[in-house]
Amino acid sequence: GKNMVIDSGDERFDTNLIVEDTLLYEEGLWCIDYFVLTNTNAARTGQAGYIIRTFEVLNLYTPRVIGSAPSCYTDALTIVPNTCNKVEVAESNCDVSYQFRDSSNNTYSYTIDFMLPVATADCTNDYDASIVISIEYQGKTILITSDNSQVNIKGYIDNYDGQKDVDVLICSFLYTDPYAITNSPSFAGKDYLDCISLEAGDYAIITPISAPDRSVNLDTALVNICGRNNVYLLTDQSNLYTAYVKINSSGQITVTAE
Repeated sequence: GKNMVIDSGDERFDTNLIVEDTLLYEEGLWCIDYFVLTNTNAARTGQAGYIIRTFEVLNLYTPRVIGSAPSCYTDALTIVPNTCNKVEVAESNCDVSYQFRDSSNNTYSYTIDFMLPVATADCTNDYDASIVISIEYQGKTILITSDNSQVNIKGYIDNYDGQKDVDVLICSFLYTDPYAITNSPSFAGKDYLDCISLEAGDYAIITPISAPDRSVNLDTALVNICGRNNVYLLTDQSNLYTAYVKINSSGQITVTAE
């Protein structure tokens, strides 16, 4: 019964697409429980101001600003209403847990964990402080990442190694750093995909990126682990644009893409 919007699109996009081409429009969801800006880059936060003005945002989660943030990001933060709970995700975890009952009075709970892999003072790239969102329900974990650079991924391994047994990975990565999410000598033998315990039968969704031809390395690595039928590459080259993840009350996961 909660709604979350992660990032808001490039500032060059038509603002109407934010509403009309999403479930926000189809379902008439004008109240956003969680609005998450994963990093300050304009490609991720360009329409943040439009979201804040158009919808009732109850909770806003933002990363720590590294360097100078673009005007679309800083301007958006100046119009956040007092009724919105604004949280700057720090180096420590920020957990949100809910317990609820269904129509049959069965009790369920889920946890949302906002994590910041790298937040050291010497970081100079906003991608290196991208927020990662973990959603846990019925013993299953969905891990949603933003742009992954080598530093960002190494930071996740250093801070959260072994804490998440991920069942569904939704990820994107910097097209200029296409090998960040897979094995790299700079990880001293530690591999990100091993760190999150991704295994056969789990699911992986690669979100649209600006250079889909460079996703081959990531796609291949995930297929080798999860299997071809469990990996979805959302790009023009695969003719897939949307993936729906559903976890039922028994913890069974289904993913459909179109």
